Amino acid sequence: MAAPLPENEAARLATLALFQLGGDRIVGLDRVADFAADVFDVPIALVSIVTATEQRFQGACGLDVPGTSRDFAFCAYTILGEDLLIVPDATRDPRFSDNPLVTGPPGIRFYAGVPLFLEGGEGAVGSLCLIDVVPRALDAAECRRLKALAAIVVDLLELRRGSLIAQASERRATEAERRAEHHASLLRTTMESIEHGLAAFDADERLLVWNERFCRLLALPEPLCRPGVPFSAFSLLATATAQPADSDHRFDTTLTDGRCLEIARNPMPDGGFVIVCADVTHRRQLDRLKDQFVSTVSHELRTPLTAITGSLKLLSSAAAGPLPARATRLLEIASKNSERLAALIEQLLAIGGTDWVLSTRDAARIEVGDLLREALTAIGPTAALSGIPVTLVEPVPEVAVKGDQSQLLRALGNLLSNAVKFSSPGQAVRVSAGATPAGTIRIAVSDQGSGIPEAFRARIFERFAQADGSDQRQ
Repeated sequence: MAAPLPENEAARLATLALFQLGGDRIVGLDRVADFAADVFDVPIALVSIVTATEQRFQGACGLDVPGTSRDFAFCAYTILGEDLLIVPDATRDPRFSDNPLVTGPPGIRFYAGVPLFLEGGEGAVGSLCLIDVVPRALDAAECRRLKALAAIVVDLLELRRGSLIAQASERRATEAERRAEHHASLLRTTMESIEHGLAAFDADERLLVWNERFCRLLALPEPLCRPGVPFSAFSLLATATAQPADSDHRFDTTLTDGRCLEIARNPMPDGGFVIVCADVTHRRQLDRLKDQFVSTVSHELRTPLTAITGSLKLLSSAAAGPLPARATRLLEIASKNSERLAALIEQLLAIGGTDWVLSTRDAARIEVGDLLREALTAIGPTAALSGIPVTLVEPVPEVAVKGDQSQLLRALGNLLSNAVKFSSPGQAVRVSAGATPAGTIRIAVSDQGSGIPEAFRARIFERFAQADGSDQRQ
């Protein structure tokens, strides 16, 4: 009959899992079984591990099968106690007399098993047992020797666990090293594929990683291109980044060979920082050419524009005779736009080669409604020719803001001009204004055109930037 389950069966099975037992044969345990069979002169000796459903022979002499059902296992009784279990004649023991392993092959008659208790586990995991096909007994000396062999099996299993833990640790270390090498390779590949020079410094301002372009851009000697070099050794970088920076920590510095480098210092959360270097020599040359072009064109436009403005004023003053009311209204619009254009040209000439900066020098009180209506009046003729209705969404807040009216009108004019330009005939353009929770006024120009491409939006406020500068606009 089958043996009852131990009271601590769940914990016992957890011990099997902890020591990774209940699988295939283990060479060292086979040798113990061979030795036990020889010492005790029995045909069969086993290191049997009792799992939830079977007994597995992880060391065996005299049997080639991997195990048997737990229902037939003599060892299932052995693990219920703490001492040696001896069955002198299984045919006379009611627990085993009808056992298939007794009534059939291998014809067990004698059984002696020592339970195996492992350090750090709970319950016996199995037994070291002797089996004979004839009844017999063990004397006291033989019992001691069998228990000594069982202790050796326990030592071997505990050593095996330590070895498995070491192997697992080594595998984890190897895997971690492999992942680190992979990440380092990926980082290196990524850094080398970037067109800028890159270098990372730790919180102690010592060089961690860099790419080859960083060394080439700065024409660095080989001794400086190694881990641990202090940031102060890169005198050009240290000098440049010590200067006042703009909002995104970018600096321009000129090398002795005339090249211009843009250097950015970006902080990292751990206190270190990343240096990004780019050769902007060509870009700065283009900026100067653009500035020169704007200045030249502005000078050339000023003279004819002055003549146009003067002529419009003469016509408006009826110097050439009276004009119809509609013509007078159109002349007023043209005169205001020519004056605005003249003011813009003067501003372009004033800024020269510097970036445009909105000024509060001419700030004054401006009624929002009046500002919007003047902007719509200025765009009216252009919108009418294009067949684009431009409307003001009412109500308009009766509030005033402080600002430069000419520049606000210029900004609104640009928005309206683009809205009309990129709309199809019949598509409405709407202008609205409203208060925000922050206490400011938001003015919006909305149209039904194609919109600004996603890829271009980051460049909207760059000088001279256009999403599509061709004549084939959609």
